[in-house]
Amino acid sequence: MTERIFSAVRSWLDWSRGLHLPAPPDADALTLVLHAHRDCGAPDPGDWTVQDVHEVAAAVHGYRGGPEALRSAWLLWCDHLVERGELTPGQSPRALREAVAEVDLVAPRLQEEEPDRTLEPLLERLGAGTRPAVDLPAVVAAPAEELDTAALQCTALSEAARLTVWIDGGRDLAPGTTQDALRLEDLAAAAEALGTGPEQVRESFAVAREAGLLRTTYTRVLPGPASRDWAARVPGAVADAWADALPLMTGLRGVLSYLVLTELFTTGTAHGPADLAASCALGSAAEVEVEVERALSVLEGLGAVTSHGTGSRGGRGPLPGQRARRITPLGDRFMVRQLTKAEVPVRVLPRVDAMSGEQALEVVMGHSRPLDTELVLSRWLTRQAEQGRLSTAVTELFDACADPLQWHRRSAVLHLVRRSATDVSGLLPFHVHHPVVGGWARRMRPGYTPDPCSHQDVWAVLDDHALLMEAGTAPAEDPRLSARAGELVRTIVLSGHPRAAHVLDLLAEGSWGTETARAAENARAAEAIM
Repeated sequence: MTERIFSAVRSWLDWSRGLHLPAPPDADALTLVLHAHRDCGAPDPGDWTVQDVHEVAAAVHGYRGGPEALRSAWLLWCDHLVERGELTPGQSPRALREAVAEVDLVAPRLQEEEPDRTLEPLLERLGAGTRPAVDLPAVVAAPAEELDTAALQCTALSEAARLTVWIDGGRDLAPGTTQDALRLEDLAAAAEALGTGPEQVRESFAVAREAGLLRTTYTRVLPGPASRDWAARVPGAVADAWADALPLMTGLRGVLSYLVLTELFTTGTAHGPADLAASCALGSAAEVEVEVERALSVLEGLGAVTSHGTGSRGGRGPLPGQRARRITPLGDRFMVRQLTKAEVPVRVLPRVDAMSGEQALEVVMGHSRPLDTELVLSRWLTRQAEQGRLSTAVTELFDACADPLQWHRRSAVLHLVRRSATDVSGLLPFHVHHPVVGGWARRMRPGYTPDPCSHQDVWAVLDDHALLMEAGTAPAEDPRLSARAGELVRTIVLSGHPRAAHVLDLLAEGSWGTETARAAENARAAEAIM
C-alpha cells in the first residue's frame, strides 16, 4: 500500500504540472492525507467516501504547513481523481469535494462512541480479529465467460447497462445539488426510451455508477471504465461490474449479508437460515433467522447464492420449509474481489479445464472447499478428455504421486479416477509396471485381483497400511493375499517401502491371521541373523 501511495503522489504531481499553478502543490501534505486514509482502512488511494474525509481530518490536523496548504493539496487530489476517472465508482465527486472544502482542519471534533462490535464476527471469520488467522481455503475459479453469462441474467444490472447505452457519450448532471442525479428532462426522456418509469431510471443510474458503467464529474455523467471493458467483451468484465454493484443491488448494506456470504464462501457447503443465523452470532438466533432468510432470498434473486437441499439446525436433521443455499461462482467472484481489495490473502486456483494434475490433486486432498472438490472430482478428467489431453492428464496424476512417501496422493488419484465418468482404462497399461504407482493403476482396471508376488500390488497394500496406521487403525485382512502368506511377506521384505518394517510388526502380532503372523516372525528372525 505504501508503494501505491508514492505512485499516486507522483501521478498527481505529474498531472498538476499541466495546470500551470502559481506555486507547486504540497506533496508532503497529500502524502500525509493518503497515509491517514490508508490507516483508516481504505484499500486504495482512490477509494474515498464523505465519512473518510472526517476521519482523515481528525488524523491530520496540526500539519506543520498549515490547514490551508493541507486543504489545497487535498482538493487538488479530488480534482485529479475526478478528471482521470480514478475515484471509486458510486462516490459523488461533488459531495466529496464539498466535504473536503468544509471540514475543520484546525480542531476537528471527535465524537466519543462505543466501539462497533457488529463487524467482529466477520473479522474473526476471515482471520482478522483477535484470534489467530486461519488460512482461507483455495477457490477454484469459474470460466470468465460463464460468469459473464450468469451476471447478464441479473435484471438490475441489465437495466443499468441499458441506461448506460442510452446516456451514450455523456449527459449533464442536475445543477444545484451535491447529489449526483440526471436532469429532470433527461430522467423523463430515459424513462420513455427504456419503457420504464423515472424511479426505475434513478435506481438503474445508481446501479450503473456502482458497477462502474457510469462515472460522474462535477458537472457531467460519462461512460465509466467498466463500460469500456464490457463493450470490448473483455472476459470477466460483466461479472466484475455485477460484483461491484452487488451491495447496492441487495439493499442490504449492513453486515448481515456479508456474514452470510462469508460463511457460505469459506465453508463451501449449503446452509439453511437456522445454521447461518447461529454462525452469524449477531444476537438471538431465532430473531436473526428471519433476517437471514430475507438476505438469502435477495442474494438468490441476484444470482449470488442458489438453493441446494433443505436447511437444518445444528446438523440435527432437516427443517421442513427451510431451504438451504450454497454460494454460486458469481458469489465467489464477489467475495474474492472484496477480499483482494481488503488485502485479505485468498488463493484462486485455475478453472477446471486449465488445472494441472498437481492442482487437481491438491483440491481432491481437501485443500479446497467441498463444492470445489466435488467440481474437480466430477469434471476435471472429462474436461481433459474434451481437450484431447486425457493421456497427459493421467500421466500428470501419476507423476504427482510417484514419491514413495506420497501414499495420501496415490489414494486421492484412485478416488478421482473412480469418481469420474471418463474411462481411463485404455491408458492404464502405460503405468501398471511403475514400482510405486503401478499397484494403484492396477486397482483401476476392471476385475482387479491382487497378486502377493507382485511388487506393485504389495506396494499398494503397504500404502493402505500406512494410511490407516496414521489414523490409528489397520486394513482388514485380505484373504486373496493372506492365503499365500509366505509369498506376501517375502514381497514385503523386498519392497523397500518406507513402512514395510512397521507392517511386518503388525502382521507378526496376528492382524492378518496366524499363517501371516508366522511368516512375518520368520522374516524378522531371518533379518536378525543377517
